[in-house]
Amino acid sequence: MPPTVAAAYLPDHPFAAEAAGPPPGRPVAAAAWAGVDTHPLSSPGGGGPPAEPGRVRFGWCAAGLLARFEFADAEVCTSASADNQLHYELGDTAEWFLKPADADHYWEFYATPHGHRTAMCWTGPDRSGDVPYEPLDGVRVASATTGDGWVSDLLVPAPLLCSRGDAWGPGSAWTTLAARYDHAAAGRPALSCFPRLPVADFHRTRDFAALTLQAASGERPGPASADPESPGSCVP
Repeated sequence: MPPTVAAAYLPDHPFAAEAAGPPPGRPVAAAAWAGVDTHPLSSPGGGGPPAEPGRVRFGWCAAGLLARFEFADAEVCTSASADNQLHYELGDTAEWFLKPADADHYWEFYATPHGHRTAMCWTGPDRSGDVPYEPLDGVRVASATTGDGWVSDLLVPAPLLCSRGDAWGPGSAWTTLAARYDHAAAGRPALSCFPRLPVADFHRTRDFAALTLQAASGERPGPASADPESPGSCVP
C-alpha cells in the first residue's frame, strides 16, 4: 500500500511572500526546511538504491504546495534552455506529480539545476494526445548547484491547484510522487522516485503517496470546505 506523507506548514518559507524568494542561481536556505521529514528516493522496480542518492521534503504555505529536492550528483548536466520543455530528455531533472485523490486529472512539474520550469496537466491516466503544457503563472523554482550536487525548491500555487474545482488546504485529499532523472555525459539516465514504484513508470498514479497538509494551528485538521472564505478550500 502506498505510504501517507505530511506536508509541513512553512509560513516563513521565502516563497510564502508573493515577491520573495532568492535571486536566480541561489537556493532557498536549508534552514527554511528545518525539522521537516525527508524521504529518500529509491530505484523503481527491484533495483537497489540509486548510486547518487536524492531526497525530497514536502511543505505548504498560504501561497501553495512546496517541495524541496536535494541530490548528490558528481556530474550535473543539462542542455535545457527554456521553460516548458521536456527537460528529462535534456538532462538532470526533478519531477513532482500532484493528483487530487478523487479525480482523474493530475499535474506534472519539472525543475532543472538552472531553474527552468515545466508545468503540465494530464486529464486522465493514459497520457493521450499532445503534451498538455500549462501556463507557468505562479509556479516558482529556485535551483542551484552545490559542492556535491544540486538542490531545488518548487512552489505550486493554490490557484492552479484549484483551477479544476478541487479543494486545497488542510483536510483536502491529494496524492503525490517525487522523481528524478539523473543524467551523465554517457549512458542512460538513472531513475529514482518516492514512493518506490514497482515499475519505472512515473505516471502510475495508483501508487502515488497520500499527501496530508498539517494544520497551521497544530490542531487536527478538519475536512476541506467548499466555502470560498474558508482556508481549507479555494474552490472557485
